[in-house]
Order: sequence, then C-alpha cells, then structure tokens
Amino acid sequence: MDAYDPLWTSARARALVADRDIGGVLRLARQARRWRQADVGAAAGYSASTISRLETGCRAGADLGVLRRVAGVLAIPPAVFSALTGLPTLAGATVARTTGQRAEEDDSVRRRRLLASLAATAAVSACGTPLLPNAPPTSGTTMRNRSRGRLSTALRPAS
Repeated sequence: MDAYDPLWTSARARALVADRDIGGVLRLARQARRWRQADVGAAAGYSASTISRLETGCRAGADLGVLRRVAGVLAIPPAVFSALTGLPTLAGATVARTTGQRAEEDDSVRRRRLLASLAATAAVSACGTPLLPNAPPTSGTTMRNRSRGRLSTALRPAS
C-alpha cells in the first residue's frame, strides 16, 4: 500500500488523518488487509489487547516506537503516519563514502581491535582486576589507563 492507494485517498482515510485519529487509521488499515487484531499483534510482536487499546484510544500517550512498528506492519505510508503524528517523514539512510582509500580488511581489523578494547575496558571497569589470571595485581586506575591506551590505539587511523 502506498500513499496513492485508493484506501489512502478515500474520504474516510482523509477524514481520519485530518482529525489525527491514529486509532481510526490503524483500524482502517487493519480492516483493509482483512486482519484480526490478533494477526496484527502477532506480526508486530504485541498482544491483541494492545492493538485494541491503540485502535480505541484507551492507551493514551502510546509509545511512538510501538505506533511505528504497528504502522509498519500495516503498511501505512510514511506520509500518512507523518500527518497523523505531526512528525517529519523519516528520510532514507544516506550512505557516505570516505575520502581515504582503505581496504575492507583494514576496516574489519580496526573494528575487531575496537571491540576487543571496549570489552577489556568494560571488564576492568566492572571488576577492577586484570583480565589475565597470572598478571601481576595492579590498581583499577592503572588498568583503566592501560585500557585507554589500547582504545586510542584501536581508534587511530591506519596509515
């Protein structure tokens, strides 16, 4: 279903959107698909009673994430959802290219180093002990400083 689908250009849909009746639009989209509330709930990962509360407006101040998920399952066009919520339409993700030329292997190596350093930092912060069983005991401050050094090394651009 898209914004030019007869469902979304119908007088009923336009009236619901003009009234910003989110529940009514959810119900309209569900009925157009000939789904039950249980079907929508199962597809979105919520109970049928949650879908019922969204449709009837009994769930005041519903979480935007819940509404987006249900709207996505019902294929409500982004322009319609935007008009209902008063939020701007989310643009698609933009992929940017880096100006430097790095090999893909280099990126994965840097990513692994970063993740290993972050895991070590989290472990040291959590328990304050060295990660190696035979390592000499050091204070938590010394270990944190060492971890920061590893982290800055991992984040340094490859040359």
